[in-house]
Amino acid sequence: MLAIEGLQIRYGSRLIVDGVDLQVRAGETFGLVGESGSGKSLTARAAVGLLPRGISATGSITVGGTQLVGAREKVLRGLRGNRVGLLMQDPFAMLNPLRTAGQHIAESLPRARRPEAAARLAEVGIDDPSVLQRYPFQLSGGMRQRIALAAALARDPELLIADEPTTALDATVQDEIMRLLARIQRERGMSVLLITHDLRVAFALCDRLAVMYAGRIVETGPARAVSADPGHPYTAGLLRAVPSIERTVERLAGIPGSVPSASDVRESCAFVSRCEQARQECAEARPPLREVDADRRSACLFPVELQPYTTRDAGRPRSFGPTLLRVTGLRKDYRQVRAVREVSLEVAEGESVGVVGESGSGKTTVARCVLGLVTPSGGRIDLGTGLRHRVVQCVFQDPYTSLNPARSIGATLAEAARQGAPDGRMTPQELLELVGLPPAYTRRRPAGLSGGERQRVAIARALAVRPALLVCDEPVASLDVSVQAHILELLRRVNRELGTSMLFITHDLAVVRQVTDRLIVMLNGQVVESGPTDQVLDSPEHPYTRRLLASSEISVER
Repeated sequence: MLAIEGLQIRYGSRLIVDGVDLQVRAGETFGLVGESGSGKSLTARAAVGLLPRGISATGSITVGGTQLVGAREKVLRGLRGNRVGLLMQDPFAMLNPLRTAGQHIAESLPRARRPEAAARLAEVGIDDPSVLQRYPFQLSGGMRQRIALAAALARDPELLIADEPTTALDATVQDEIMRLLARIQRERGMSVLLITHDLRVAFALCDRLAVMYAGRIVETGPARAVSADPGHPYTAGLLRAVPSIERTVERLAGIPGSVPSASDVRESCAFVSRCEQARQECAEARPPLREVDADRRSACLFPVELQPYTTRDAGRPRSFGPTLLRVTGLRKDYRQVRAVREVSLEVAEGESVGVVGESGSGKTTVARCVLGLVTPSGGRIDLGTGLRHRVVQCVFQDPYTSLNPARSIGATLAEAARQGAPDGRMTPQELLELVGLPPAYTRRRPAGLSGGERQRVAIARALAVRPALLVCDEPVASLDVSVQAHILELLRRVNRELGTSMLFITHDLAVVRQVTDRLIVMLNGQVVESGPTDQVLDSPEHPYTRRLLASSEISVER
């Protein structure tokens, strides 16, 4: 259905994608996985002729035999929507805020078939026809993604390209969208190219997959075979970084370093600078994709020595100090909506407490009340005796919006440090070393850092005043699995070695297992279950907690 051969993508003279070959067969779901910066999304955009201005592609891309590289815009427009549908990560950015759900679906249908909009809505699991009259801002994230999917499928494409379609969704909604995609693909016999950095999603949804790194394919094969026995050290490293929902691991192991530019690794193995088993031969020539088994290929000269997934139970009882934060009967109303209902929780000195739940559960509202960003409608929030509000610091999901783009990292950290006590004040260089970044980064600005590096800077800024309590609101939700492992290990070290208490807000149960001592589960603004993290996740008592766990254990029928 889709054949890509010798694809190169350039931004001016800079090479971004270098010699990609892949094929998506008729009726299969094919995954393209890798870290941010690997070139996978640009590869997908090249497949529908939607590369950003200034970026060009050479090589061959055919869809059903039609050549797209160098094709006229008229040919590409006739292809998009008709033979190829496109589903992106953020449905809100795909949908016109001035058009209703029904208008989005209808405009994608041929004029004579526009009355089918309600039936198309039902196909994506929405049986309420009144949704057709609603605007995007009136819908939840999962509902918006379903509308975007219905619009993408309206002209019955033979190939659907789905670029990170579940990344921004809660576990239960992610599970629903994945099952929906699998069902529709199976019923239609449609081909799907799934772009994702989430290996669990790729292994659950895909028949075959390719692992992409620094603009090239380093491994291909059946999804289940790659999951069980990775043929490239990079794939094994990604697998090892996936947090376990079943047990606490002693050390979260991310891959050291970052993805290099494709231009810088043309004459060597792209992974050589980050590989634990690298040898001299790896730096001397570019290894080809060689056959390692039936329908499997790997661009590694040697057998993989890394174990794909190793864990060791580290769940030892810990002792904590007196209560640092006490929330009693917290309520928050927004007009006629009660977002938080009689929530009570405690965080002791040195303790890490997790708060989990879906979007709309009230967990972020609780965090904002604790931070003083939102005024509660009722209840009490008490900090430990003698503590001032400045000892509570926060780390949000998107570090870029919380860092001043015009200021250097050094200036940002110096300003933060001045807010703390003079005794023992750390320099910007010391703060960067604390979070595992080079001291030279003080001269950089946020735009010059990767997402994971910016999040480390955000954590360094929060630690500059030596806070007693760190409130983390989805701090790793948008990060690649390897970067996520580094950030989680850093936060765990901050908690256990520096004694900083944490209130950790997340929807990811595998993440909360790794970094918290106690767990609070919220639904519809109230606490429905709480207790030691291991106990709640191993023996959940509330049906909602059990549903969250079932959704996190990704498995769909293919």
